[in-house]
Amino acid sequence: MSTALLTAPEGSWATTAAAAHQLGVSSETLRRYARSSYLKAGTHYRPGLLPNSPWVWQIDAVAKELLQLSTKREQVRQQLIT
Repeated sequence: MSTALLTAPEGSWATTAAAAHQLGVSSETLRRYARSSYLKAGTHYRPGLLPNSPWVWQIDAVAKELLQLSTKREQVRQQLIT
């Protein structure tokens, strides 16, 4: 087993519920974005060691990615309007 998996993650990491609360989105939104590959394992989140273990989320990286997604969506919306 890798020792990297056993060490505490650096930076501002939080459980799914805490990350969702801090980011102002639902827990399901975080999971959906992870499943859709908008959020990347190792960068935005780390799954637990076991299937039922909680994931932890890197708050700053997820916030940045959500802002970029929001900006892209707004640009597409503006193009559709004009």
